[in-house]
Amino acid sequence: MKTHPFADVFPLLSEPELADLAKDIKQNGLRQPIWTFEGQILDGRNRMEACRRVGVKPVFEDFHGSRAQAAEVVWSLNFKRRHLTPSQAAACCVEFDALLATLTAQAKAVQHAQAERGKEGGRGKKKPLPPRGGKGLGKPKAAADKTTAGKLAQHAGVSSRTIERALALKEADPAKLAAVKAGTITLGQAERENKHAAVQQRVALPDAKVRIVYADPPWKYNDKAEAGSVQAGGALRHYPVMSIEKLCALPVRDRCEKDAVLFLWVTSPLLFECAPVIKAWGFTYRASFVWDKVAHNMGHYNSVRHEFLLICGRGDCVPDSKKLIDSVQSIERTAHSEKPEVFREIIDALYTRGKRMELFARRQPPKPWIAWGNEV
Repeated sequence: MKTHPFADVFPLLSEPELADLAKDIKQNGLRQPIWTFEGQILDGRNRMEACRRVGVKPVFEDFHGSRAQAAEVVWSLNFKRRHLTPSQAAACCVEFDALLATLTAQAKAVQHAQAERGKEGGRGKKKPLPPRGGKGLGKPKAAADKTTAGKLAQHAGVSSRTIERALALKEADPAKLAAVKAGTITLGQAERENKHAAVQQRVALPDAKVRIVYADPPWKYNDKAEAGSVQAGGALRHYPVMSIEKLCALPVRDRCEKDAVLFLWVTSPLLFECAPVIKAWGFTYRASFVWDKVAHNMGHYNSVRHEFLLICGRGDCVPDSKKLIDSVQSIERTAHSEKPEVFREIIDALYTRGKRMELFARRQPPKPWIAWGNEV
């Protein structure tokens, strides 16, 4: 049996939740019937699947009411049962409201067609059937001027600003809104990803051929930047991140001289994962500096108070200066991801000649450096 569009607005249970539901139904039977409306499942998609898994015969009950009443029941039941995040609640509200707008428009079209047929048949004035719509969430919303974000926010239990962001995401990237509804990403993550994609489309690497590259990539971590996770308040909350694949695709190799050196910042968790990037950019690992940040930093296994600055070369990349600088630099960290200027001074001291480029720069570096990044 197909699922009614009203029910499809809400995300399905996660696999562990569905397994628990199936276990409960097997032990205690199906406590609530599966509601049907217009020949489709109105409420009970998860119960239907759970029954199938454990071999329990489902019990169906028809919902007798208008389409508006059916919508209200689905909305009420799902928000009472589900523990939706604010992002999910806003996405569901926006999608549900758009669905009501579509159904109302279809009902009006049917109403108009019936009226026209009555005129053509010479039956006089025929009162058309009322549309199977109604109040629902208020007058359904196809555009932002139909229903205010504040009114939608009341139904979703979130702020008007969250609704406005969900509406903007639906307009810009419906697929991303679907991911938000499913709980795969948050509204903030979706916005940052889209912002980063836009930046990538309009920003190109400088055409200049350089001898020295200094890069602090926005590495992507597996942790979600949510409260309680190791990366809570981490990179994803500060700037758009890039996957290994996207970093590898940057044409850094083409912007470097035959004899060149790369200074690459990488954190401890990604020390071995960064190898493909080094290779794709045309370099091989040679040595490293260690930045002792002094202050405590979060980590899964220890307090990660250090970061690596890898030295990678192609061709002849031996420093111009013979001075050996201490490989460990103890400098207390400041703002998130901000690197001490002393490391640029070290690079300039080791390599006294040649064009130099900073990738993912957060501010315009001093001459003769050239910079590339979405913050300069």
